[in-house]
Amino acid sequence: MRSIRIAGLLSLLSAAAAAAQSGPVTDSRRHYREAVRAYEARDYPAFLAHARQAQVLRPTHGGVTYALASACALTGDTAAALATLRRFAALGYSAGVAADSDFAALQSSAGFAAVLRSVSLLPLPTRCRPWASTVCTFTTET
Repeated sequence: MRSIRIAGLLSLLSAAAAAAQSGPVTDSRRHYREAVRAYEARDYPAFLAHARQAQVLRPTHGGVTYALASACALTGDTAAALATLRRFAALGYSAGVAADSDFAALQSSAGFAAVLRSVSLLPLPTRCRPWASTVCTFTTET
């Protein structure tokens, strides 16, 4: 009887460990890491695909949202990049968008100036490039 209880407990612990290793946050982090790898390899279609998956799983995460905006810009989808940057600002995040070379192609678009104004009204993050290999922290405190 004792061995059945121990086997049952081990089974429950295994199930709990498996559940802890999956889920929206864990899956989003996996896609985010893959997005960063693709970016570093200059595989922008893969960067976009993984950034989209991460965004679906964590739609309010600043780093994920910024990565998606960058991926859209680098793959030539200006409208989606601008919409995603507007969402990034609406969520209360900011970044040095004007200085980010990923958005160079957007600088001549009509909506880019408005996006810059909305992002510049917010406090700057303590560190930039939220999705890159370096760690970034965002603050919405004034």
